[in-house]
Amino acid sequence: MRGALYVRSDAVNSVEMWQDYWNHTAVLDREFSLAATYGFNMLQAYLHWIVWDHDRGDYLRKIDDFLTRASKHGLKVNFIFWDDCGHV
Repeated sequence: MRGALYVRSDAVNSVEMWQDYWNHTAVLDREFSLAATYGFNMLQAYLHWIVWDHDRGDYLRKIDDFLTRASKHGLKVNFIFWDDCGHV
């Protein structure tokens, strides 16, 4: 496997990446294409509980779209569920 931890280049963190997902799908396609071009075949992405807590139904649609877009570029995805480092 050759991959990287992925956060969209125009998002400050994984929460923002998922909250404003639909407005930035062109960025995802461009970055997934670049990842495949440079020999990556795996991406790892954080799924944060804050986004899940806010809008579960749309979050599931975003995750499905993310997986579909990655697959089109020959990329597999490993999700890290409900990361909340620093949450007390």
